[in-house]
Amino acid sequence: MKVRVDKESCIGCGVCVSVCDAVFELGDDGKSKIVAEYVEKDDDTESVGTVPDDIECVKDAVEQCPTGSITTE
Repeated sequence: MKVRVDKESCIGCGVCVSVCDAVFELGDDGKSKIVAEYVEKDDDTESVGTVPDDIECVKDAVEQCPTGSITTE
């Protein structure tokens, strides 16, 4: 599953990290990003990675993100 974090809309609240720290962490800029194990791209505008489909907490992070900054494909 492809996961994308839009850093421009992310407010760094940490909800994604609290529900799915296997995939998300807060970067030095205070914004969410994909952990090193799964990251494919990480820059000022977005963080993108591919995670195994069996990591169910990603869906929880998508649903709970208050700004809708996390999407999956």
